[in-house]
Amino acid sequence: MDNLSAISLSQIDAFLAVVDAGSFSAAARRLNRTQPAVTYAIDKLEDLVGFAVFDRSLYRPVLTVGGKALLPQARQVAHDLARMSERARMVRAAVEPEVRLVVDGQFPMSLLLPVVGRFREAWPGVPLRIMVENLSASVAAVRNGSHGIGLLASLMVNHPDFERTAVLDIDLILVAAPDHPLAAGPGRIEWDDLRRHVQIVLTDRAEPTENREFGVIAAETWRTSDLGAKHAMIRAGLGWGSLPAHLVEPDMAACRLVALNMADTGLARRRLVYDLVWKAGVELGPATRWLASQLSSLTPA
Repeated sequence: MDNLSAISLSQIDAFLAVVDAGSFSAAARRLNRTQPAVTYAIDKLEDLVGFAVFDRSLYRPVLTVGGKALLPQARQVAHDLARMSERARMVRAAVEPEVRLVVDGQFPMSLLLPVVGRFREAWPGVPLRIMVENLSASVAAVRNGSHGIGLLASLMVNHPDFERTAVLDIDLILVAAPDHPLAAGPGRIEWDDLRRHVQIVLTDRAEPTENREFGVIAAETWRTSDLGAKHAMIRAGLGWGSLPAHLVEPDMAACRLVALNMADTGLARRRLVYDLVWKAGVELGPATRWLASQLSSLTPA
């Protein structure tokens, strides 16, 4: 058997073209080559692998058992070459090898997914890395340069280290389980009433805000770094807390959670503004700039 390393991309292209087009003549037209050139490429491929890849005794060429065995690997080689060619094109165009986005944990991901889909279409060879973090941990990811852009709470990024543009805002609603004392009691709830019951708080894992509190009212708090866990704990009646409207509205409609009847309506439902943020003085790559332009025009569903 001849040296298999001598198999050429031209032979693989011819092999796949015959499979996909259904004949040598159609493959030649697809490749913009002559039919004898395609036939020669297949003959050479068969010489190198040591067996026929097509049964040519019929009206149309049919893959042999050996040809069928080679087909998945041939397609993978062609796919890898296409990716390599696309990567080379991007290197020439100074496109970054990957795009990194950090998103605050309370941001509505349903708004982000259509943009992610368009990114894949526009930049098929550029991997997208999305990290979800809370509070200053998300801010730190942009500040330390590990992530080029972020969708972050505006109250966290009022700092000269950052450039930013407002994107959208969401509502945070004070909620509790229907059988929680705050939800079951008569009348409006005062600030002091909140302080007497356990508050479920989304905690910050990063050092810059270890000694700062955001929206903490109760004397006793239970804390978690996961928004889903906070949601589940409140639904289980373990405490009260604020959660994004897009997360709790289905629960409120199904009577799994209730909005607390606060005397101070401004406390019952607060607005959280989100900014698109990047580090000041840092030039973003073309793929990151494209993503940033798409994110800057997000609108609520």
